[in-house]
Amino acid sequence: KVEDIFDKFIIVSFINATLVLGIGDKISEITNSGFDTKNSTIHVGIMSDNSFIQVIGTGIIHIMKEKKKPFTKGRAFLVYAALRRFTSE
Repeated sequence: KVEDIFDKFIIVSFINATLVLGIGDKISEITNSGFDTKNSTIHVGIMSDNSFIQVIGTGIIHIMKEKKKPFTKGRAFLVYAALRRFTSE
């Protein structure tokens, strides 16, 4: 959640895959997170509604409660990404 003090995931990106690790009492691999693990991840961010954005080379994926919806997939190849969190403070 956005308001959580500690992160719950570690995202490790490789050349052709992504590893999702869950953080709790111990660190372990999570296989049903909704993240695309078959592609390299450029960026991951949490949105204000507690959903996630995952940027991969071929598009952007919106992950909502273990359901994912591609925003865009095409022939373009993404290289850079950033997410700015706005607060009401």
